[in-house]
Amino acid sequence: YFSTNGRNAPGGIKLFSSSANAHDSYAEALAQDGQNDLALKNYLKAVSLAADQELYNLAGFQQNLKAFQAANK
Repeated sequence: YFSTNGRNAPGGIKLFSSSANAHDSYAEALAQDGQNDLALKNYLKAVSLAADQELYNLAGFQQNLKAFQAANK
């Protein structure tokens, strides 16, 4: 789990470090908190993990990344 106030909850994202979904969700929370640099890193990590793991929902992670980038030009 994670918090949206910029501080990781105990164990936080590290507990799910190989989970594309965890990185994607964390990126969304970071973006909502205005931490766009960290959000971008986590969106990119989500896409990378999904591609490496050949996940069926890779396109969804890619779309989330594109939407974030478009909104933060």
